Amino acid sequence: MVDQEYSRYTAIDHACWRFIMKISIDFFSKYAHSSYFNGLYETGITKERIPRISDINTKLNNINWRAVPVRGFLPPTIFMQFQAHSILPIASDMRTLNHLTYTPAPDIVHEAAGHSPIIADQSYSRYLSNYGKAASKAIYSRYDHEIYLAIRDLSDIK
Repeated sequence: MVDQEYSRYTAIDHACWRFIMKISIDFFSKYAHSSYFNGLYETGITKERIPRISDINTKLNNINWRAVPVRGFLPPTIFMQFQAHSILPIASDMRTLNHLTYTPAPDIVHEAAGHSPIIADQSYSRYLSNYGKAASKAIYSRYDHEIYLAIRDLSDIK
């Protein structure tokens, strides 16, 4: 876990957030389940600014989940342990202008705007926590770790 360091987000970062959220909300209004929009409201995520992970954490506490800021791609075993304990790790990095529509690295757009809203649905959040509990019992080999390292290295290439 890391500090979000909210003050490091630039005006360009916030503009990128607004642009991505506008496009996403337009798209999801046609194709997403209504629970996504309920979740945006319940987590306090708006298209106006990059969210503070501490604010998302406060909102998720209402359904016995938490949110914590992290950096980069987590090993799958760690990610599943977080889920098993009803904790959403949110990568605090913001994607760049060069990667507005997609970034190979985890970022706050994907984690906060993508995962947080659906976790606000209690049925889904229970499922996700149970999935994390089951998956965290998997035995990972050194090959799994090598694959993780390769994916992490590739996601760092921006």
